[in-house]
Amino acid sequence: MYSLRPSVPIRQDVPFYKDFAEVMRQEMTLNLAIAVIRAMSTRRR
Repeated sequence: MYSLRPSVPIRQDVPFYKDFAEVMRQEMTLNLAIAVIRAMSTRRR
C-alpha cells in the first residue's frame, strides 16, 4: 500500500488529494481492461 506524505507546503486552493484520487481511478479503469486482455492473450494453456 502506498501513502503520500506532503514534503512541500501545498496551497489550499490546489485540490491535490482529490485530483490524485480521480486521476488514479480513471487510469485504473482505462488501463485495467487493457492489462487483463494483454495478460490473457499471453497466458499458458
